[in-house]
Amino acid sequence: MKGILKFIKEEILLVIPAIIYFCIAFNLIFFTIGLSLRPGSPRYLSYLSVTIMALAAGKIILIVDALPFINAFPKKPLIYNISWKFFIFATVIFLVSVADNLIELRMKHGSFALAFQYVSHELSSPLFWSGQIWLFLTFLIYIIFSEFNRAVGRGKIIRMLLKRPD
Repeated sequence: MKGILKFIKEEILLVIPAIIYFCIAFNLIFFTIGLSLRPGSPRYLSYLSVTIMALAAGKIILIVDALPFINAFPKKPLIYNISWKFFIFATVIFLVSVADNLIELRMKHGSFALAFQYVSHELSSPLFWSGQIWLFLTFLIYIIFSEFNRAVGRGKIIRMLLKRPD
């Protein structure tokens, strides 16, 4: 029983920084996209749903980081792992965004053909790409800091940033 509680405590401590980061980042992205919409335009998400997505993203990232193929270049300079992880996350982010829009429009219009037309039109929208760029940058910043944290040592960056030098 103590082993399970210790494992749960460690998992919670691992996920809290990622969740806080993604909550702030996703809500800022949602706010920024909201500023770009015309007044009265419908918003399909709320701040609560964006926060829930951030909670899921924080935990999913930690699960993905534990996969064996994600740390593909342990003996190479950090830029290799950063680039590899960014490629994987950017691809997944793009595919999930398109699939989310496709499913949402399918439910709204009742037809995949019509939903696909809307999604293909949305892919040329500057608003869609501004959201994607924000998401890509958010994940890139997270990946860079997590790789530096892994290379320097767990928590050493936080101690260097927040504690006085001896």
